Amino acid sequence: MGFNAFRRCLFAALAALLVGVGGAVAVAPAQAGQDDDQFIELLELEGVPYANETEVIRAGKQYCLDRTRPNANMGRVNNDVMTKMGWSGSEMQDFARAAIRAYC
Repeated sequence: MGFNAFRRCLFAALAALLVGVGGAVAVAPAQAGQDDDQFIELLELEGVPYANETEVIRAGKQYCLDRTRPNANMGRVNNDVMTKMGWSGSEMQDFARAAIRAYC
């Protein structure tokens, strides 16, 4: 096989991979949107205040990632989120429950 034939095969394989990844990414937002909607609904039911929907969604997803880290210090994680968002302890508990139900 010549170099040009090899390059064509390589580019064809790369194109197929990108199409496959693009299809997977195109499907992902629909599910993510449902999770986000559930999360926001739970926060609103509990009366957890937030100024920016995108920011609180990002915080909920990050909260679940932080919970799964080895040796996670949940006291620190909770305190960091609570301080950043300006929540009381009760609001933080409601946020944590909502994040766990929607994202964890």
